[in-house]
Amino acid sequence: HQNIGYDVGTLAQDGVKFVRTFARPITDSTAHIYTSALIWVPTRSRIQEVYSVRYPRTAHRVLGGETSWPALNLTIHGHTGEVKCVAFLSGGTRIVSGSTDKTVRIWDAETGHDIGNPLVINEDSVNCIAISSDGTRVASGSNHMVRIWNAETGHAIGEPVVAHEHFVHSVAISSDGTRVVSGSWDKTVRIWDAQTGHLIGEPLVGHEDGLTSVAISSDGTRVVSNSPKMVRVWDINTRNVVGRPLVGLAISATCLALSADGTWVILGLGNKTLRIWDARTGHTVGKPMVGHEDLITCLAFSSNGTRAVSGSYDMTVRLWDTRTGQAIGKPFVGHQHGISSVAISSDGTRVVSGSADNTVRTWDVETGHTDVQAVARPEDWINCLALSSDGTRTLLTSGSWDKTVRI
Repeated sequence: HQNIGYDVGTLAQDGVKFVRTFARPITDSTAHIYTSALIWVPTRSRIQEVYSVRYPRTAHRVLGGETSWPALNLTIHGHTGEVKCVAFLSGGTRIVSGSTDKTVRIWDAETGHDIGNPLVINEDSVNCIAISSDGTRVASGSNHMVRIWNAETGHAIGEPVVAHEHFVHSVAISSDGTRVVSGSWDKTVRIWDAQTGHLIGEPLVGHEDGLTSVAISSDGTRVVSNSPKMVRVWDINTRNVVGRPLVGLAISATCLALSADGTWVILGLGNKTLRIWDARTGHTVGKPMVGHEDLITCLAFSSNGTRAVSGSYDMTVRLWDTRTGQAIGKPFVGHQHGISSVAISSDGTRVVSGSADNTVRTWDVETGHTDVQAVARPEDWINCLALSSDGTRTLLTSGSWDKTVRI
């Protein structure tokens, strides 16, 4: 403790970033801790200060690298089509993704390795997924179908049924895992029994246009749905609209998210801004949140509602303070196409994003808003992670993002 000059807790936090950044090569070969990873540790990191002097005979970095930890943890390859939806599972240790390649896949969030076999959706593209809070159920929506899966076995629950008359754009699961809600371009919201896969009651009807998003409150009593010009809040038991619908929006709503306590709704609007609404009163909260340079495509709240994350066609992911309406740090940059889906881990430390570039990426929230340089220039850092498992590939790589090996 006295020798290193700062508390063990600080060093441990740096150690977590070290493991997350270099998990893939380390799992291939433990020797990479010393022969590769330690060489490319950021120069201002605690790990570098403490351990580089203890291993003076390793290779020395002459060119490249970063001074601080990067925001990007992993780039996960495996899908052969656009990644349309992503979510965290098991408290952030696993990631679930759905794609136009007709599969749902589960990944280790630390190493990027796939877990088990893909869940194959024979019907069509996977447009949306949702995870129950206990991690036992996965719901997926494809072009006309809603499927419910046992996340532990990978087996479908119930027989596949035609859920809607048009594309299913969004699904959500109640926190107790008993109900699934789906929204479709057929202008309806439908509720399903997550244990049997059967439809419960009649569809919720009232939107004048196709639905783009649905969400359910943590207590399972409220459902929020949006179409381009209207947002409705529903009582899931009575199936009645709660309060007055948010109608006549001057600007089309492209996506929404509901806070865990069901009090706030955040909307992505067609003018590239975000707005927060009080779901109980129907009034806006604060000022528009500005920063994206193209259409906002996806949103998510943190578990405590103090932060929100957004993805856009501008190929960036942004983090927001919902209390002030201000962006937190610089945008997460690295995807090569528009962002399709975003999520925040339950502990609020990591963001996951899916994109039309067929990749899933994870981002360190703390690093992302404290280290501007690492976020602004991810391509330099990613070059440093082009390490072969046997250590034979040169460490001093150069070139563009598209010519690197990424983890």
